[in-house]
Amino acid sequence: MLPKSGRRARDSRDHEALVQAGRTRGIELEVRHFVADPLTQLSLVAGGLALACLPYSTAPADTDEVVFRRLAPTTERTILLLTDDRVPARAVETVRDALLAG
Repeated sequence: MLPKSGRRARDSRDHEALVQAGRTRGIELEVRHFVADPLTQLSLVAGGLALACLPYSTAPADTDEVVFRRLAPTTERTILLLTDDRVPARAVETVRDALLAG
């Protein structure tokens, strides 16, 4: 289960991170379905039906049935902030600061 749309999920960085995490533990994962909604993913995991690769910012589940583990190596996301000279510098700084605050 991955937090990407079906057309981009397979071969995405999240998919590769999940597959590699399994391989480092001697498990070859067979990913059959992709679910975009994190709450749905957590429900499936809590029911013992799935594993999920979620962004670090995902809120913890309200159950003891779900255990969050960091993937190693971690995946990274690069966000480019493109603008032109018509955008005030303060607006760009505000967006940048919000993104960095996570």
